[in-house]
Order: sequence, then structure tokens, then C-alpha cells
Amino acid sequence: YALQYSSNLQKVIISGSVQTFGTSVFISTNKLTSLIYDGLTEPQNCSKETFGQSRINKIKAPLDYVGVTSSFCGNSTVKVSKELEIGTLGDNINYILETDGTLTIYGSGRMNDYWWNSPLDSNTNVKIVAIEEGITHIGDVAFLKNTQLTTVTIPSSVIEIDDRCVRFC
Repeated sequence: YALQYSSNLQKVIISGSVQTFGTSVFISTNKLTSLIYDGLTEPQNCSKETFGQSRINKIKAPLDYVGVTSSFCGNSTVKVSKELEIGTLGDNINYILETDGTLTIYGSGRMNDYWWNSPLDSNTNVKIVAIEEGITHIGDVAFLKNTQLTTVTIPSSVIEIDDRCVRFC
């Protein structure tokens, strides 16, 4: 019942390091219809009861997900959709790029500095960048030539924005 009655919850990102889901974790999460899961295989310890009485019907997983896609945790109403590009931008910093162009950066600490070789260099799929709390530094040339980029959200945890972090966008 970890998220029970979280009626306004709209987005949840679950790390692939999570190996166990309790019973009815997502019960009564009325606005939550999909989850973002950055693991490459299904967690080892979960069951169809994990999603009991929830509205979740889709798990957004990485493009290279190798688990079963017709169900998730044994629940045939929860399908896996391979639609995420995932990667790292620092020791404790990960990113997820969804097919709608939303790039979510999460974790803690400093983003790496790059010199023309950022993992996101020239990525024309990036439209919105949402940097989550915990990131303290936006790296040099992090978003180079993301020509479709329209919005960048920077949280209060960021204390340093490096030169040329958003360049030729």
C-alpha cells in the first residue's frame, strides 16, 4: 500500500535496481495510468497484486528492455512499451528520454562536463528538459545542438550552471 490513495500522483520513475514490489503498491492511484521503469528486465519479486485495483495499464521501458512485454509482474492488463532512451550524465545522474520529447534528468550531484561529446549531443528528439531536485550542477555542453528544445526546468538544488550548457538549440 506504499502509494495508496495518492490521488494526484501523475508520474512515477522506478529504477531498475528495485527488485521487490509489495502487494497493492499502486492501489487507488487514480491519475496514474503508466509508470516509467528504467530496468532492462522485470523485477524478480512482484506479482499481479502489485497493481491490484489500479488504473495502470502501461509500463514505459527502455528500448533495449529484454523482459516479457505482454504483461508485467504477471498482470496481463499491464503491458510493457519499449519507448525510452536511457543513459547517464554523471556518477549518480541518469536520464530518461520519452518518445514525446520529454527528457527527465534525475539523481544527485554534478552532471559531467562535456566537450562536444555529450550523450545528448545533436539529439533532435529532445523538446523539454526537466531536471529534478538533487542535481547540483549542469555540465558544460550538456545540451548541444538539441534543435527542437523549447523548455528547460531547473530546480533550486542547482547551484552551478556551466558555460555553454545549452548551446546551438
